[in-house]
Amino acid sequence: MMRRFWRLTAVSLLLLFWWRLLDTAVTLSATFDEPLHLLQAVLYWRQWPLLSVVQNPPLVNAMIGLPLRLAFHPALPPEMTGAVFQDWLTLAKQFLWQANGNGLQILFVGRLAVIWLALLLGALLARWGGRWFGAGGGLLTLLLYTTDPNVLAHGALATTDMGTAVFVTLAAYAAWRYWTRLDQGQGAHRWHYVLAGVALGLALASKFSGIILLPALLLIVLWRVLTRQERRRGLRPWLDVAGWVLLGTAVFLLLYRFNWAALHMDFSLQQAHQSEGHSSFLLGQVNVGGWWYYFPLLFVLKTPLALLLLLPGVIVLWMRRWPWPWAQAWLWLLLGGFAAASLLSRVNIGYRYLLPILPLLFVLAGELSLARQWRRWVLLACLAWLVLESAWYHPDYLAYFNQVAGGPDGGWQVAVDSNLDWGQDVGRLAQAQVENGWPQLQASWLGTAPAAVYGLQAEMLPGWPWRKPQLQWDDFYPERPTPGWYVLSATQLQGVYLDDPAQFAWFRQQQVTARVGYSLFVYEVPPLGVETAVALSGVGIGAVALRDYDAMVVGNHARLLWYDARSSFVWPGGEQAWLVVGEGHTPTQPALQALYPSPWQEGEREVDGTRWQYRYYALQPPLAAAAAETAVFGDTLRLLDVSLAETAVAPPLTLLTYWQVVTPPSGDLKIFVHMLDATGTLVAQHDGLDVQMRHLQAGDVLVQLHTLSAPDDWASGDYSLRVGLYDPATGARLLTATGTDSVEVDSWRSHP
Repeated sequence: MMRRFWRLTAVSLLLLFWWRLLDTAVTLSATFDEPLHLLQAVLYWRQWPLLSVVQNPPLVNAMIGLPLRLAFHPALPPEMTGAVFQDWLTLAKQFLWQANGNGLQILFVGRLAVIWLALLLGALLARWGGRWFGAGGGLLTLLLYTTDPNVLAHGALATTDMGTAVFVTLAAYAAWRYWTRLDQGQGAHRWHYVLAGVALGLALASKFSGIILLPALLLIVLWRVLTRQERRRGLRPWLDVAGWVLLGTAVFLLLYRFNWAALHMDFSLQQAHQSEGHSSFLLGQVNVGGWWYYFPLLFVLKTPLALLLLLPGVIVLWMRRWPWPWAQAWLWLLLGGFAAASLLSRVNIGYRYLLPILPLLFVLAGELSLARQWRRWVLLACLAWLVLESAWYHPDYLAYFNQVAGGPDGGWQVAVDSNLDWGQDVGRLAQAQVENGWPQLQASWLGTAPAAVYGLQAEMLPGWPWRKPQLQWDDFYPERPTPGWYVLSATQLQGVYLDDPAQFAWFRQQQVTARVGYSLFVYEVPPLGVETAVALSGVGIGAVALRDYDAMVVGNHARLLWYDARSSFVWPGGEQAWLVVGEGHTPTQPALQALYPSPWQEGEREVDGTRWQYRYYALQPPLAAAAAETAVFGDTLRLLDVSLAETAVAPPLTLLTYWQVVTPPSGDLKIFVHMLDATGTLVAQHDGLDVQMRHLQAGDVLVQLHTLSAPDDWASGDYSLRVGLYDPATGARLLTATGTDSVEVDSWRSHP
């Protein structure tokens, strides 16, 4: 009767665990690494020879890819027709979000594969704990596993971290089972031995960190021999390990398809990654290469306090015995191996690297089920705390931090990246945008899913991983963000992977308008001061010194425009406007020079080792050159005037066209100026408009310089000039109210 009760309880825990993982998989958006793993998963079953995307052994990705192969047969990006690929991240995003129209379905099925692995590990732990410490020990082990936030976080993601924990635990269990049967005098069947060797190979093929099993096997055999816990004499125990290594190596190479080139590449790239280090964040510091204490501190701050309180009891139960039983020593060796590796690691990006430790720790904690008297009450209190806390934070397990760290709310000040912010809240951000009526957001988060996938209205700010900063064209000024709505993820706020870690430092000092999940921070930046237009040529707003910015813009209410001062001019509408012209962009054409006021001021700023120099001019309306209206094209730009920049009796002919914005254009536009002879034949032309349409408003005036050169067979005579607008993307011309696509603006007589 009791056995049936224990089994029903175990099944119930696994079913609840399964539901929580499913709900988490449905709720969370695609995390940063998942497109890479999904691409690798599909390639394993599609590509021969192997192509390596994530620089890790292929087993877990192959298991993720099998249901994808059966369910979808996903398409690959067209760029993958060659033999060598460099930018796997870009290709992975293209694979999931462009080459296939069902990226979210592919993501979910990939997550299902990992969920089943997590369930299998739960069943294995229940069996292991039950065989070692009885039914109570099995249930305790299973309860700790199925309620741990870090297990729940990564058990629902299509990555290799959970799979590595599964196969390392399986290998540890298989060796334990083999030796236990020998010690009990039952004799080990061949399949127990073979299972241990195969499990070793699977662990090696799940991640390179599985190699920790090899020295641990040798050390535990040595311990069994030295403490006389090994009944067999001679070389037999060592030959067992040698056989396991040979069998495991065969399995490992088989999964690699004996592709030495792929194996060498994966291992070399992993070594290089560890040698070079990875940008990391811890307690307010950003560092490449990390800190030796990163993982110990993270273990203390991201492991539930309830489990940490049980840990001393587990250690005491082991230490009070001497000689230490080999079974406990085996698990502690593995725990110590992974812990030591973490101390040496220069890739400090997440608690997930400690996942292989947790199942082994849960098995050891199973012995606490045998506790009596007051110890049992302490155990029950800790378990109740763990269960309630785990349920409280559902499904935000990825962002879990314990109370010492301030919980998930304060975790962003401790550690970021996959510890808290991995792009998982983008879908909920889209939902919050609709519910709260937020306008388009200026966004930057650590993720790989485009905003449009989740229906989010957002424009990505400069910075990795979304778009490379272009100082000359970006409209983000870090010290004075312009009015609007911004959303930043914790990793971006801390500047971990940005060229300038202080890029978003201003926001860290501001009051958050809203938080979405625990990883995304929403800010409403109100306008301060009168709107001021700033038109830039040859220099970006980020290259303008703060003192010069403040001299032009009172507050943060800046409207930025871009033009090429060497061939165009912008006269922004409104009361306050400035022009900023970078070195090398000062106009040389006298007619353009005449448009600039004097005096001007000069400034400079050094950004990333580059010194930017510029002049800035204060403009006052109105524009004297503006004349009477002649035509409006496409209800967007009004032609104001055309004037000769230079008097000429023969080509080239230089002239200026003046335009005023009626309705801001929705896309790029170009001006054409055609010179026609008396028969209407086109003899010369110029196309161009060197003013960006971005941020233009009604009332802005644009000036464009045109130079028409003569053909070789030029003849003197009377010529007419016609002007119009067209869309360079389609070639379609814009029409006037009378239905014409150009207007005659002047006539010109050429003399020999």
